[in-house]
Amino acid sequence: MSDPIKKFYCGRDIFVTGGSGLMGKALLEKLLRSCNGVNRIFVLLRDLKGQTGRSRLQQVKDSKIFDRLRKEDPDSLDKLVAIPGDITALGLGMSEESEKLMENVSLVFHVAATVRFDEPISNAIMLNIRGTQEALKFAMRLKHLNRFIHISTAYTYPYKPSLYEEVYPAMADWRTMVKIAEKYDGELLGAFTNKILGVFPNSYTFTKHLAEQLVKDYSDKLPVAIIRPAIVHCCGVEPMEGWYDKLLAVMGMMTAVGTGIVRALYCRPSCVMDLVPLDDCIKIFVICPWWIQEKEAYSQLPVLNLSSSQIRTYSIETLSTINCELLEKYAFNKMLWLPTFGLTQNIWYYYFRLYTLHVFPAIIFDTLIKLSGRQPFFLHIQRRALASQRALQFFVFNDYMFFTKRLSILLEALKEYPDFRFDNLLHKTLHEIVEISVKGCRRYLVHEDDSSLPQAVRRYKIIKVADFIICRGFQCWLAYYILGKFIF
Repeated sequence: MSDPIKKFYCGRDIFVTGGSGLMGKALLEKLLRSCNGVNRIFVLLRDLKGQTGRSRLQQVKDSKIFDRLRKEDPDSLDKLVAIPGDITALGLGMSEESEKLMENVSLVFHVAATVRFDEPISNAIMLNIRGTQEALKFAMRLKHLNRFIHISTAYTYPYKPSLYEEVYPAMADWRTMVKIAEKYDGELLGAFTNKILGVFPNSYTFTKHLAEQLVKDYSDKLPVAIIRPAIVHCCGVEPMEGWYDKLLAVMGMMTAVGTGIVRALYCRPSCVMDLVPLDDCIKIFVICPWWIQEKEAYSQLPVLNLSSSQIRTYSIETLSTINCELLEKYAFNKMLWLPTFGLTQNIWYYYFRLYTLHVFPAIIFDTLIKLSGRQPFFLHIQRRALASQRALQFFVFNDYMFFTKRLSILLEALKEYPDFRFDNLLHKTLHEIVEISVKGCRRYLVHEDDSSLPQAVRRYKIIKVADFIICRGFQCWLAYYILGKFIF
């Protein structure tokens, strides 16, 4: 049977922003592998750390996610074309020559964004709002544009416990925010961050919220669409199980727990985690322009919530229990101490665990390292881990329901197309998903080969015994000391 999705992409030129990021690389790989009739894919890349945008494209191609493509169709990587530029610059920092080269582009995937929750507000505005505006302005100049796909987030309205597939009224004016960021110094804006954010927990959700309003304002001039992924997790099936190359979100926390860096998490254990496998997420990105053309050409602004909340739900407690069980089987060689999430919503118990299991051990190890003449680093790691926990705190205490009418239709309609079936969302159990995630953390984030697994498991068993003796002994001594000093 002829695949209409591949036919849709045949001969097309595509422009992608954010191509060097996690989702950007996965999108490039999927387009080249499953839509191999595509003509060229232009990737916006800025100069970074002494490397030009063109030289950085080779780094993107060298990523592990392209391993399968290098074996099956290595020549397809030549379809990637670097476009030197900068998402924060006016006109995207592109030259006239670059724009001329892209005159036949018919699809734009705007993936570029800062996903740091603690990004300074001025930077977040320039990246997530003005960057989107400049991408839309560029799309306005394209004569053959079929669709502009804006990748947003399901958490653009964190004050709403339920979210339908529509753009709601904005809490601020994106034009005003851009003018302020252009006019005032970043440090000055930083001093007013809490006032600017209002009900938003961080600069990421605030700026992505306003970016949606910006896209809506352009929807009467351009064929646009918005896709809102929830928590993007590792690849479930393709191009390789468990691939994920950033210490972000749940994968970052699982890695921190697996290495023993984080052993206490302040959260509501029953809070639901809305995980979407990266490969299923990318399939939606690729399918969306074709689907809209075929089924929703009448819609001025299609919005698609990409969430698992109406398919299956699982709590932090369930995820952590399965994760810790699997870490006995897939232990990390770089494990510093016994993995445990230490979930609690009691702030005093959390601080007790934080100081006894994080801070005090870090001080002791750093002291020993300093005495040996080396640079201490454990406290620095703990500060970063604590900052990450604080950034996630809002989301580990609140539940959301994302209505996924369009996703439900797509899941059913695409069963007959092998390259675009949603095997993870529909068929994998939670245990299978977590197992793939743990193995992915080990291979791609901790960078440990599967051949080292027997050694890691032996190490795990030794540390488990040591943890019981040292930690329980220390906690008993501390409790005895406090009781003796303040009670008896």
